[in-house]
Amino acid sequence: GGGSYCSFLIPADWVADTSLALAQAQRRARALDYSMRQPSSPGVLPDAAFGPPGKRDGLGLSNSDTNVSVIVNNDVSGFTLRTLGDDAESAARSLLSKRKRPTELVAACEEVRGANTPVYQFEYTVDRGERYK
Repeated sequence: GGGSYCSFLIPADWVADTSLALAQAQRRARALDYSMRQPSSPGVLPDAAFGPPGKRDGLGLSNSDTNVSVIVNNDVSGFTLRTLGDDAESAARSLLSKRKRPTELVAACEEVRGANTPVYQFEYTVDRGERYK
């Protein structure tokens, strides 16, 4: 919406995450529920997600450990990447500290594009609990 866009390169064999499309459809369907129940806070869904094909769970949904997700947010007036921290690593640590699941920062870097626009790239792991089973 609002003319916002993003672009990035992904490996040629990666595919769109089908579980995201399913979650987005379920959220839209729930919006039509007229049962008078109070909806719980649904959280944020990415606008796009991609990853390698193949790993599926029992429901046939993607279960890959490697992926990329994009969230576009136009509703944060005055926000810049610098409000997260003075550099990419500080910003990554600030964002990751807000996650519910344990995360570990692998790498963080900054690139300046266009009209002096900073772009941060983060690589991190998320412990989904499988390591301790």
